[in-house]
Amino acid sequence: MTNLRPLVSVIIPAYGKSEQLPEVARSVARSSYRPLEVILVDNGVDRRALEASVRELEGVDVRVVGTGENLGTAAGRNAGARQARGELLLFLDSDVTLDEEAIEAMVDFLGSHPGYGIVGPLILYAGGGVYWSGGTVELPSGRVRMEADVPAEPARETDVVPSCMLVRKEAFEAVGGFFEPYFSGYEDSEFCIRAKRRGFRVACVCSARAHHHIPAGGREAELRLIGRVRLVMRNRLVFVRRNCPSRGCLLAFLLFYQWAYLSYYGYLIIKVRRPGLLKDMLAGSCEGLRYFASTLGA
Repeated sequence: MTNLRPLVSVIIPAYGKSEQLPEVARSVARSSYRPLEVILVDNGVDRRALEASVRELEGVDVRVVGTGENLGTAAGRNAGARQARGELLLFLDSDVTLDEEAIEAMVDFLGSHPGYGIVGPLILYAGGGVYWSGGTVELPSGRVRMEADVPAEPARETDVVPSCMLVRKEAFEAVGGFFEPYFSGYEDSEFCIRAKRRGFRVACVCSARAHHHIPAGGREAELRLIGRVRLVMRNRLVFVRRNCPSRGCLLAFLLFYQWAYLSYYGYLIIKVRRPGLLKDMLAGSCEGLRYFASTLGA
């Protein structure tokens, strides 16, 4: 970086009602950091939410891109990045708000740690408690184990940054962007893993804080999880196929972990009395297995 403060491009894909989107936009507008630009990616977002968000960003350079077609999180982020002018790209989910100093703390960290290519803030649940302060990608299970404490150190090395990540443009270009066939889910994990393989370090900057507006637990959290069960089952298979280091690793997933996940999500679906989602669970598994089979010779 130069001595001048780098331009940060904040990229926010939004879909559906996006009830938190105006609040997310307000939190960006109140950021202590400048210069920044905001790129709202219209993935089929409610018009009122989009218009309210643009109003919240008065005084900030804001652009709306996209046709209203739902491209998914991965493709939406890539579309926003293609329009970005910043040296740093902040990929922000439409239900994550930022503290005023969050962007500044992350930019300062990257400025003084040139070996890092991706950082994220410590993310809290909006209702209290820690959502993420670091994470480990485990193979062959395909599980992303999330840390949920408040580290004593100023920064924590991590495998993955979810929901809010500040990325050097050179790292984004080296990775080639987010893998769009995921649509939504696991795109963060794969992006970070591939950046690390190219020599970019990844960290949680603990002095930066963000707030994720999702349920922290209980029935609401379970319903949110199983509502996405088709993508979860499909994308985990795709992720494992693309990132397991050996055939033995792939075999372990297919013979043990896949059955364990089918049992777990099947139990959750029955527990919350949504038996119709069993079909989605099986459909996602079949889609993932087809990807698995189609790439075995690759």
